Amino acid sequence: MSIQKVITNKTTDVIFNAIERHSKNKNLAISDVQLSLGIKIVEGTDNQAENSYTICEKYVPVESMNYKKVLGKPDFMNTQQLAEPIILSGLVKYAQELGSNPLEMKALCEGRYIKNAKGKDERVVIIHLYNGANYFKKITIAEFLKIELPNMEGEA
Repeated sequence: MSIQKVITNKTTDVIFNAIERHSKNKNLAISDVQLSLGIKIVEGTDNQAENSYTICEKYVPVESMNYKKVLGKPDFMNTQQLAEPIILSGLVKYAQELGSNPLEMKALCEGRYIKNAKGKDERVVIIHLYNGANYFKKITIAEFLKIELPNMEGEA
């Protein structure tokens, strides 16, 4: 399995689990809960950026949280060190595509069950990109997380 596929699968699990956990805790349908990803400036710094995470109910922000709360369990594998820069780079990449300020970009994530080719339910995350309040486009999580990896062929 490629590193890109591993990153996509793990990120899908983390986001979907956060949405599903909140929907169960609040007795809401999964379709009524979203996770918004954004960028914010760390208070007390000179423009040091970090990811922001906000749970929404029916598209209304209700709770800001950090990565560990999104994860919902101790981060023994230290996934935060890998996930946060990739999410940040995804937001910056689409802001650049729009010629926009990265602080205005938001990725609104929705969890859905879809039937796969074998007829089994598969968990997917759909991402809607916004520039401020303006809708930009709908993408897959794989598109959002696409990273350029160095070519390691021929190296020992």
